[in-house]
Amino acid sequence: MSPLSILAATTLLLCGLPCTARPHEVADTTAMPDQRPVLLYVMDPLCGWCYAFGHELDTVLAQMADSIDVQLVLGGMVTGDREGPMGDRAGYILGAIPRLESYTGVRIGEPYKDQLRLGTRWSSSAPPSLAIAAFRTLAPDRAVAFAHEVQHAYFRDGLDLNDRSLYPTLAARHGVDGAQLTAAMADPAANLAFEADMRRSADLGVQGFPAVFLVHKGSTRPVSSGYRSAPELRAAVRAALQAR
Repeated sequence: MSPLSILAATTLLLCGLPCTARPHEVADTTAMPDQRPVLLYVMDPLCGWCYAFGHELDTVLAQMADSIDVQLVLGGMVTGDREGPMGDRAGYILGAIPRLESYTGVRIGEPYKDQLRLGTRWSSSAPPSLAIAAFRTLAPDRAVAFAHEVQHAYFRDGLDLNDRSLYPTLAARHGVDGAQLTAAMADPAANLAFEADMRRSADLGVQGFPAVFLVHKGSTRPVSSGYRSAPELRAAVRAALQAR
């Protein structure tokens, strides 16, 4: 992908507009045919559409709790040379927010918009992704809920996700001791897990977030790319479960 294409894709993702993704089915040699199906939720904490999608995903997971598990995969949307001050893309993002709100019914908080207008805060997926990866080692069954908590702090409350002191408080809301999370974040294993997630996302062909895959019967197949309502997502998951 050319530098111009990368910038365009990143801009779209940052403002919450899903890029055209090319997810593909891959063999999963670790999956046993009799295991429960697993939804892979590929997301990024700075992705506006992931924030809007969170409620829809939670609804489907609650409806299908008896038949399916979920695993979160961190995509690393804003890392490396994609990082920078929020002001670099503030005008475009502020202009795109009304579309996201109109399409999804989700409201972006004024504190977040104020930070965009100020423009000085550093935009990076790394600190929140590290916190989520660390939380996942302590409470994997609550990792999706914690990721949504982090996004609420960002898109609703306008808090600074670069501030590591934020995460122990958020973790405590989901039953994880703050001191344990701080220690897990300092462990190099958390960063290695985040890097492994980014590789997995790339291997799956993900170019836009959110993306959902189904691990079932020895393969991992795409289910959904971009925002979908709960009924649409549930129908897509059921169709994937019935596919051969």
